[in-house]
Amino acid sequence: MSTTQPSGQRDNSGNRENEAFSEAAYDSALETMWLTFRAELADRLADLSVGHPLEVTALWTEMFGPQPSISFCRNDSGRLQLSLRAVDLYPYPPEQQARLTLIHDLGWQPDDGWELADTEYCLSDFPEREVDAAALLAERTLREVWDVLDPSFLISEENEVIRRFTDPPPQPREPKMR
Repeated sequence: MSTTQPSGQRDNSGNRENEAFSEAAYDSALETMWLTFRAELADRLADLSVGHPLEVTALWTEMFGPQPSISFCRNDSGRLQLSLRAVDLYPYPPEQQARLTLIHDLGWQPDDGWELADTEYCLSDFPEREVDAAALLAERTLREVWDVLDPSFLISEENEVIRRFTDPPPQPREPKMR
């Protein structure tokens, strides 16, 4: 039987050495997860072709609130276009206006040239090769506007395939011989 030492450590028969929570280690792990997300998203955006959009969506929603979601598509001229629905920011005016201000500050623009408060979609447009900048904008929007904690709460849909960003991509396999 294991006994706990006064310092919070267990003796030699226990499993735990020191269980102190390290905020720095947690922050570092979280930043690594977001960096991995951003790199994977940029890789996917680089391979995106016209007519095959990609959508990144959070697995949760706020009660009576938005469904965090960003769509990515390539237009006919090769530019990468990001869009989000203004109604997904928040359905109630005070919070929605605060989030509209946040996305405007991040560089999003209304799709119809009207005031942000009257728009249906918000857009951001990038040259073909600026996939890293597009991925960074998506990350900042998910974190700063919708408070998505980490990429494990996100899924993507591309060509009717849904995948989590924390899952490794499927590995090609050799066919089985019978």
